[in-house]
Amino acid sequence: MLTRRLTDVAFFGAVIVILDDSLPPPYRDYIFFVPWLLARHMMDSLSLMLCRHSEACVGRPCATDDLRGLHLACGYSEAKSNVVRMLFGLQAVLAGYALWRAGVPGWVSLLALALLLGLYTHWFMWRHHALDTARQYT
Repeated sequence: MLTRRLTDVAFFGAVIVILDDSLPPPYRDYIFFVPWLLARHMMDSLSLMLCRHSEACVGRPCATDDLRGLHLACGYSEAKSNVVRMLFGLQAVLAGYALWRAGVPGWVSLLALALLLGLYTHWFMWRHHALDTARQYT
């Protein structure tokens, strides 16, 4: 739990520094990659937050505590869950690198990251909800 909080603080700290845009060029390039490197860890926190506040979990404990648990609840095996999470982390780093090479401003990069995180997490939340609904009526 402490590790999750530390990575969340590092993620949001880097976001604030990128939006402030006051660092000199060599450090600005290093900070540009921090949110992209921590994207997978941020997804764990985001999926937990969404699960706790979704309609399905109101009044009862959440079945998942991270993205791996959400994958397992969606019917993925442990190995497939690890592969999906590693591929998303790799995809995030490559997307961050491509945006950096293209010279995209930091706020556009953060917007792209937010879109990527939101789409990925919501897709799994939707799938989990659909599976719960199907199990309820069978």
